[in-house]
Amino acid sequence: MKYIFLLSLIVLGLICYSQEKSKVLLLTKNNSKIYYWTKAEKKKQSGIIKSINDEQIIVDDTVSLKISELKKFKFNKARYFVVGKKVDYLLHTDDKRVKGKLNAITDSSLIINEQEIALKSISQFGGRATSLTVVKVVGGVIMIAGGGLTYAGLSLISSSANSNDCGAPINMLVGIGFSAVGVAGIIAGGVPLFFRNKHYDLGFEWTPVVLKQKPN
Repeated sequence: MKYIFLLSLIVLGLICYSQEKSKVLLLTKNNSKIYYWTKAEKKKQSGIIKSINDEQIIVDDTVSLKISELKKFKFNKARYFVVGKKVDYLLHTDDKRVKGKLNAITDSSLIINEQEIALKSISQFGGRATSLTVVKVVGGVIMIAGGGLTYAGLSLISSSANSNDCGAPINMLVGIGFSAVGVAGIIAGGVPLFFRNKHYDLGFEWTPVVLKQKPN
């Protein structure tokens, strides 16, 4: 019996852990628009979000939508944060920004760097979107390619300037073209590297909601 009890506790712990891993933190901008399809009507409808929690959404002060009864819904202005992402936050009681990894999400708190932080204690929350990470990676690749072209172009210019060959002027023009394209690539690829995490004021502008999973 003792082993069965211990096994049950382990299974229960794994279930709770997997649920926390699958949950997602949703930030919706106050008074923003929502598009939704109910399971009953299946036609696209829309409205202004007046309040939202993990069970229902109040639209236009008159319509109460139970999330479990929605087939699909999309927010006009929303941000999602999932477990594993790098985030940062400010507390109401401290103006020092803390950075860390989002380890887990519960109904009323976030586990960041293995420390539990109550949602209601957070005044500002931020993080890097997946799309921004991709843009930075692509930008880095473009910068490297631009650097290679610039080096090749300058090498052609240098060798052509010291050459008496009849093809030197053509090589010079090609080198100038390579250098111009390379410098443009370095500039274009470097711009995303200056992008920073966006931050959202909770309560005043954005409402935090913990969902069981990201909506379709």
